[in-house]
Amino acid sequence: MWLTTIKQFLTLIMKNRFFTFVNLFGISFTIMLVMILQISFESRVWPGGPEKTVDKMLFLNRSVISKEKSMRLGGISNSVIKEYILNMKTPQKIGVISYSQWTYIGNNGVTDFVVKGTNAEFLSMFNYKMLEGRMYTKKEVSQSKDVIVINRKVKEQFFGNDSAVGKTIEVQDKLFTVVGVVDNVPVNCETAYSDIWYPYTLFNEPLKLFNQTGRWGAVLLAANKTDFANIKEEAAMIEKKVSTQTDGWAFNFGGPFDVLDNYLIGNVDPRMYVGKNISLLMLAGKMLFILLIPALSLIAINLTRVQERAEEIAVRKTFGASSSSLIRQILFENFMLTLIGGLIGLLLAWISIRLFGDFLFAELSSPANGIVNVTLSLLTFLVCIVVSFILSVLSGIIPARRMAKLKPALIMKGGEL
Repeated sequence: MWLTTIKQFLTLIMKNRFFTFVNLFGISFTIMLVMILQISFESRVWPGGPEKTVDKMLFLNRSVISKEKSMRLGGISNSVIKEYILNMKTPQKIGVISYSQWTYIGNNGVTDFVVKGTNAEFLSMFNYKMLEGRMYTKKEVSQSKDVIVINRKVKEQFFGNDSAVGKTIEVQDKLFTVVGVVDNVPVNCETAYSDIWYPYTLFNEPLKLFNQTGRWGAVLLAANKTDFANIKEEAAMIEKKVSTQTDGWAFNFGGPFDVLDNYLIGNVDPRMYVGKNISLLMLAGKMLFILLIPALSLIAINLTRVQERAEEIAVRKTFGASSSSLIRQILFENFMLTLIGGLIGLLLAWISIRLFGDFLFAELSSPANGIVNVTLSLLTFLVCIVVSFILSVLSGIIPARRMAKLKPALIMKGGEL
């Protein structure tokens, strides 16, 4: 039965090539847009590259300090980082990080570089590809040594093809000695990304009151995901301890969040975050809305296609074909056509991101002209199939039901469907 249905489908698409082309164009273009959103989403949340172990990490990027109708929202203060976060017991590793930007004016014009202050543990969490030298050590961080790690882009700009290790470079009005060079990090690896890394103790903020925010964040590496609950419990205990030192202000972390929550929350007030389930449902709703508009156009095309087959359908009903079997056939044919269009759309999305990835990821905190690490995972293919199925149902159910009401005698006399 299925073999016969497939043969009928192949005959149909070869016979009505114009409608097949119009259908495939509309489907592939629509699914291309959806897949670009999906690949972009997945490449931000699970970018691979140096962030291969990101699923075992929790992120503390912000703090909220409130009192009555007043609120302060920002990064974490240096005092909270030093006195509490670095002394946490449950994470396997604790990385601290601060972000800044260095504008260099040279012979080739103005260049912006991302600069991050970190501890040695932060660098050891990520799978950086070492090209020269080494990372700075815990001892160098504790002694506030003037050492620096740079990426290949910085090395080529300042040292060309020569080795950079052991040479000096002035960054933000301070002279550093280069101890290591790593390969360029993809721009969508937002946490691991930088052009320059230095020991965070070199540019420490002055000790602040606990009722102030700061410019620091932390990455907490767990031995496995089962430790997440314990880490979050310890972070909640820190919130209570800090709140006792804030002169009446309530202190809360924006997290710790896992990688998916950390992406979904964006830059909003963490207290307004509704959780990943509702956030993902909202994203799915937006995707469904995107699909509704082309589905309406495809309904009109499918109605025309079914109208052309009215005599064939009338004959089959006359010889005993049930309405339910004909509906299944129409929906199957529509799904197969949509699936082909979906695979074409997926290919077009992959090509688009490869060609225009810099533009699509331009809003990230890294400078332009960076590399983007994009992979097609099983999740992407599953989303493509699900989206194709939804679009096929949306665009096929009305023509199929219209066809089920067909009266063979009226059609054979020249009536319309």
